[in-house]
Amino acid sequence: MIRWFKRKWKELNSRRRLNKVTGPREFQAMAAELRELARIAEQVCCEQELLMNRVERIKAEMDELERITANPEFRRLSLERKLELRKSLSESLDQLQKSVRTAPSPTKLLQ
Repeated sequence: MIRWFKRKWKELNSRRRLNKVTGPREFQAMAAELRELARIAEQVCCEQELLMNRVERIKAEMDELERITANPEFRRLSLERKLELRKSLSESLDQLQKSVRTAPSPTKLLQ
């Protein structure tokens, strides 16, 4: 009986943690961070047309994500879909950070 309660308690805590990282506020914060990084990439990598197209697409998708997470239907998405979306956002963030880090210096003058 005590084992059953312990197991249920652990399941409840793990479900709460997952709900916290897959909640609308978490996705809105990730979208805002990605949008800000896209703005920075836009300023730093303005000569690279392929990257600029990707940055514009990211900004549009983050606006769409903000709109979607504000709706109550977002909470009805399955946990698997939310975890998949979170993983995708994390990968996009890593790729964008890598692009910004490898961007050439905007000026040739030493600071």
